[in-house]
Amino acid sequence: VLPSLITLASDGYLLAPESGRDTTQADVLAVTYEGEAYALAYLDNTAEKVRWESDDFPEYPSLLQIQANDQFVYVVHETNLTAYDRAEGNTVWQTTLSDKLAGDVSLQLYPTTLIALTTDGIMQAYDNDTGEIALSLRLEETPRELYRVVDQVGLVDNVEGVTTFLLFDPATGLPQHQLKPSGRNEPFGDDSPQYLSTYDPVYQDATGQYLYFFMGFFEPGTVQKWDGATGEMVWEVTGPVDEMLPPYDEAPLFMNDRIYIGNGNNLSVIDETTQSWRPLTNSADYVLRPVTEQNGVVLVLAERTRGTTRQELWGIDATTGVVRWQYVPAAANYLEHSEYEAVTDENGHWTAQWPDQLTDADSVLIFQIFPEPDEVILERIALNDGTKTDLGT
Repeated sequence: VLPSLITLASDGYLLAPESGRDTTQADVLAVTYEGEAYALAYLDNTAEKVRWESDDFPEYPSLLQIQANDQFVYVVHETNLTAYDRAEGNTVWQTTLSDKLAGDVSLQLYPTTLIALTTDGIMQAYDNDTGEIALSLRLEETPRELYRVVDQVGLVDNVEGVTTFLLFDPATGLPQHQLKPSGRNEPFGDDSPQYLSTYDPVYQDATGQYLYFFMGFFEPGTVQKWDGATGEMVWEVTGPVDEMLPPYDEAPLFMNDRIYIGNGNNLSVIDETTQSWRPLTNSADYVLRPVTEQNGVVLVLAERTRGTTRQELWGIDATTGVVRWQYVPAAANYLEHSEYEAVTDENGHWTAQWPDQLTDADSVLIFQIFPEPDEVILERIALNDGTKTDLGT
């Protein structure tokens, strides 16, 4: 649908459909290139045409953050915040942020305000229609992420020496709740509780109402669930700090009222119903990462650390921790779902589609990709027992 002389660059941003539109017909705001000029093109998926294009950018507009409602498309590039009319593409208002955005999730849109968190530790709310500042708050710390908690905006900051999760009304800026999760500290006693770090990840349930905090450097490790609507703690579970706290960059798996935690060689589980933690399995020669749980089977990416490095897929019984099956691909390199790269290694790459990504909840699809000769080998793995079916090349 683009004019013939414009080529689509790598950045594209899906925009939720306007009210009354088919929810499967998302539009796209794409970075385009023509000659030496970059711009944003609004691709209307229903009309199958370019609805409008922005003015040119002086250079490639990398690391954009985009939000949109029915009337406007809000774009942050570097420190520039621009509100475009969604229908016509003209600039409605424009302002300059105090600094660049703090992280990948530091721009959020609410019914009346647009909230921005910048790297200088300032949170500001802009009126959606006019761009006027409705709230400006200088934080003690410099958090990198905003959280949407039901109809509130949340962030982590320091309050009187304690790392606190703060909740605000996004329209007025008035504080709603202050959550102060903390855990016991066995070596140093109750007078020295273990708190969050400003940069510890905070996890949410699918509704956004409940927050999960993982804490601990000394024994014990502590996991707490809080209700963001009431500001009250729901439950607390403790256990060995080296087993129940996930690595910083790997989120736990929240499935079916259970929390599966991979920490190095250990895989453990928190049962939200019984509010208890227990080890599930471990392997001295593998680093374990849970990816999904279906029909009583936990799918785990297992990276071998003893001998030649390789990644395998395991099916582990969610109750007993017994390894029901192991899939060892012929291809050497695993492709993360978020990765897009040319398959040039002659040893090949492999990737998988989990049951929660498919209509078939009883099996896993494995794609093995080789460059020489160019071929893709497709296999199906039965979730229950690991039976493999060759689906062709």
